[in-house]
Amino acid sequence: MRSQREQQARARLAYHEAGHVIVCAAVGGRVLRAMIGDNGGAVDFEPPDDRIDHIAVLLAGDQAAALACIAPVKADPGKPDYQRVRQLLDHLSRGEQAVAMAAAEQRAATLLWSRWAAVVRVADALLRADVLSGRDVARLLG
Repeated sequence: MRSQREQQARARLAYHEAGHVIVCAAVGGRVLRAMIGDNGGAVDFEPPDDRIDHIAVLLAGDQAAALACIAPVKADPGKPDYQRVRQLLDHLSRGEQAVAMAAAEQRAATLLWSRWAAVVRVADALLRADVLSGRDVARLLG
């Protein structure tokens, strides 16, 4: 039996990964697999062509966990999601980076809010199964 702290950590992971899944699917990316485990979670995906949409996918994890009231929105530059965002923005000026980040954050938030029921479905499925294939995700998103 998992402790309350462990259950909360798993729920945070599930919502985090579900956020990536939902925004990726919404912007035309392809979800290959989503998983959660004792050492973290991951979503394997083929990113959308648009850079802002790709960044939105990367930011959607923390936003979804925050929207589920499991974790505050806090950018952690050491996390792989934010490391990849930095790589995608690296060639832009500081001003252009700020504009791109704001656009991607707004895009992710809008997509998550408008598809919240799907976020919950994916998170619940991850909590039950730990791993979802791309086919599983497609069925959940129907």
